[in-house]
Amino acid sequence: ALHWDSSEDLLNFNDGIKATFGDANELAIYHNVVGGSIIEHSTAQPLFIKADDILIESADGSDDYIRAVKDGSVTLYHDNNQKFETTSTGATVTGTLVADGVTVGNSEIIQLGTTMQLYNDGAASVITETGTGSLVLQGNNIELIIFEVLQAVRLKLLTQVQIS
Repeated sequence: ALHWDSSEDLLNFNDGIKATFGDANELAIYHNVVGGSIIEHSTAQPLFIKADDILIESADGSDDYIRAVKDGSVTLYHDNNQKFETTSTGATVTGTLVADGVTVGNSEIIQLGTTMQLYNDGAASVITETGTGSLVLQGNNIELIIFEVLQAVRLKLLTQVQIS
């Protein structure tokens, strides 16, 4: 049933009663006991949500899920903790990123901590370690390993030669 409560300016839709919009009822908003609250959009056209600052949060307002700010960031949260945020230069991930694969653009440097970098200069794959600890290389089917210190070649190893 549909009920208008004029004392509270409240239009009440009971469970299962839909507020529909469009000539063919393409948009419906309703609540049912089994499915929860539902916004149903049944057309090939997009559903637009327009605002300069959008926040999707828990029903009691205690946990943020998604925030999108006009001309700014989009932020995703897990258990009310910021985990992903877009920036003007890309994105920031807080925590551990698990991916099936990662592609880094041309001449991009991957920074690991404060002392290690991985990159490809177009001619070679380069690992740069500026800290005081050891650099350990492990791998299979490596044909040539070149060690440089301060941009000077110090050692070239062919995998056919065994050194102990």
